[in-house]
Amino acid sequence: MNKRIENRKLLEVAKYQRCQTTLCSFRCNNTKIPSVKAKFYPGETPYCLKCEEQLIADGYHLLLVCQEFAFVRAEFFPPYFRHYPSLLKFSQLMSTKNPDLLKNVAKFSDFIIEQLK
Repeated sequence: MNKRIENRKLLEVAKYQRCQTTLCSFRCNNTKIPSVKAKFYPGETPYCLKCEEQLIADGYHLLLVCQEFAFVRAEFFPPYFRHYPSLLKFSQLMSTKNPDLLKNVAKFSDFIIEQLK
């Protein structure tokens, strides 16, 4: 029984570590989101392919603005960050010291990267 509990904890830690890696990549612009791919590959479009607004798909757009992720965003972020998004709120979100919010940002950024593959 104890072995099973230990295995579950290890799986949770591994999943959270993957989310942390994704969050670090997101912060450093080391992802394959459209705005980053467009910098390095000619012919790639920097616009969001998920929504119809034709906005550049950078971290700000994907985390706070894109309507395709609105319902999922509601599960991870408090209303303060979801309503009237701004660059100040994005900066606060990416540099938060709140461990629960930081974990949610990591999980949501991992979800976004998985959806864009």
